[in-house]
Amino acid sequence: MKNYTTYTLKTLLPAFLLCTTLQLGFCQSNSVDGKLVSDSTTISLNSYQTVNRSFEKMKIPLLKQGNEKRLWLLPALAWNNYDKTQLGLIIGLEKKNKYAFLAIPMYGLGSKNLSGLIHGKYQFTSPKIKVWELSLNAKRFSYLLFPEDLSYNRIQGKIRFVPELSIQGELDFTITSHYIWQEYILNGRQTQAFNIHELRASYAIEKETYGFKTTLAAEFNNTYGQINWTNNLKFHYLQQAENGLYIRSFVGSFLYNIRANSLIDPPLPIFQLGGMSNSGIYWLQKDYTFDDFYLDRNAQDNFLQRQVANSAGGFKSVMSIGNSQLVMASLNVRSDLLIPARIKRWFNLQAFVNAAISINKGLKTSLFAEGGISMLFLDECIGFHLPFATTSNIQLNQQTAYGIERSDWTKRISFSIDFIKLKKKISE
Repeated sequence: MKNYTTYTLKTLLPAFLLCTTLQLGFCQSNSVDGKLVSDSTTISLNSYQTVNRSFEKMKIPLLKQGNEKRLWLLPALAWNNYDKTQLGLIIGLEKKNKYAFLAIPMYGLGSKNLSGLIHGKYQFTSPKIKVWELSLNAKRFSYLLFPEDLSYNRIQGKIRFVPELSIQGELDFTITSHYIWQEYILNGRQTQAFNIHELRASYAIEKETYGFKTTLAAEFNNTYGQINWTNNLKFHYLQQAENGLYIRSFVGSFLYNIRANSLIDPPLPIFQLGGMSNSGIYWLQKDYTFDDFYLDRNAQDNFLQRQVANSAGGFKSVMSIGNSQLVMASLNVRSDLLIPARIKRWFNLQAFVNAAISINKGLKTSLFAEGGISMLFLDECIGFHLPFATTSNIQLNQQTAYGIERSDWTKRISFSIDFIKLKKKISE
């Protein structure tokens, strides 16, 4: 029980500090799908009036136009296991429905290294195009202090457009390019650099009783190419309590992958079953695009290494198996457990069942399944997951790789830092 309490405190406090900083800055993006990335949880916030009112008084204005604070400042505070506590400023420049710029420069007290992120976007319209959006993101964080100090840097350019169509729902197209390089800080700033490109098309429709979104994406560079298809379906029930049943499916396949297994330079592309950070060897980095946020990206800490992330398989179990370099298909089902709406924004309970097929080179096929309960906090920003039923291959891996026996239920608990979701819309 002592380990469980320590684990909870070590996870909740740094995650809360980080998410507070991100929430302060990112709610100002003034876009329904405003999206920013830190080290590196993808944080997606809708700029609802209730949120803007909450933080408007906290901004330190440098430039005002009427009642709007066009240029403003806020303090920044974040944490990870490599930079440790990071202190800095949030600098915002914005004009509603036109442009937005956020810079969060920080200094890591542990790594003695500069960290932070930048996000800028510009929106406009044209004939037959409802929304054009041009954006540029940049970020820098440390993620390894042994065998030598290492930082990663990413610059991401994106073009997004929404055509004006006479159909229900909305069709959305995105072209994204990533340029990523890593610096060996103590060894003459040597770098490893690579590019990744992505094409994505999405269709979404929202009704009173259900919501549906389907996304087809292709990701590639000169060494690999993969295509994937994701569907998300939500059914509303017991409307007064805002409860829902969520069904997600994923199918992905590598079209080509010429990376030799002996190479250790990134990227090492893979479909992740659960998105767990790896065993401490940086060249086994699963999150090769650096999209997800890990408090302990390379699993140096026995508690923080149990973090799962938004992954292809969507699993919650602590494990080091199941990832695929060829084909993966998964089905994820979760349901709210009748928690009243006034409580759900702070605390929620969900039951989940996940199943997946992973096919690797040599056409070796493996089946994985799990079921359990999730405890979600701060409107699903932070989650703790207990898979109490798993297939035998997961149980065996937990015993051999982590020393977790079936009776050690506290050691099977994983955690996540997920999308911050604000449910109150402007019309409410």
